Amino acid sequence: VEENKLSYCSSASLIDRRIQSFKDGYRQNLAILGGKNRISYIFNKHIAFLCPQELIYIYVNTSYTGGKELFRNTAYSILSAYLKSHKSLDSLISIASDILPLTTNFIKDTLKNDAYLTFLGILEIINKFINETSKQCIFIIEEFTELKRIFSSFAQDFSQFIIFQKKCMLIITSSHLRQAENTLSCELNFIDRKSTRLNSSHTDISRMPSSA
Repeated sequence: VEENKLSYCSSASLIDRRIQSFKDGYRQNLAILGGKNRISYIFNKHIAFLCPQELIYIYVNTSYTGGKELFRNTAYSILSAYLKSHKSLDSLISIASDILPLTTNFIKDTLKNDAYLTFLGILEIINKFINETSKQCIFIIEEFTELKRIFSSFAQDFSQFIIFQKKCMLIITSSHLRQAENTLSCELNFIDRKSTRLNSSHTDISRMPSSA
């Protein structure tokens, strides 16, 4: 228990600093790598309850899911957080259609389309939502390495999103440390990385283009 508390305190402090910096207008992304129990502890004790409420939190878990389901989960998380409602996705789309026409029309059109869904389609929900609301978002992806299984071009799509979307902070997690570090350093080609290790690994991740 004491070990978990120590890990949580370190993680909570790091998350607080990164989120506050993001709110102040700086690019911030964070990877939390380690055991599932510790990651869950961090989320349940900190992110879910203590983070600023003015931000829109978008949460998805990629385990045991496919592209269409992940799209629906992302759409639901955005609309639920924005409307502060836990009704069904269809109900949320109906409620939000007048105030978020671009976002809701994109969601409806995508769900009707049987074509192969890319990761870019999921990221585009966030882009359209931010364009309509100017809200800052935090996109939390649990077990992000599973995206490789779901989407063949996820690395390219993800990299472009991180470069151009300044109003969305990423918090990504993985319990598969080696695979996650390889994906971050090789496939996503993140640079300017710092790593702090205690009981879990907390890695700041950012791609710093010349325009940043």
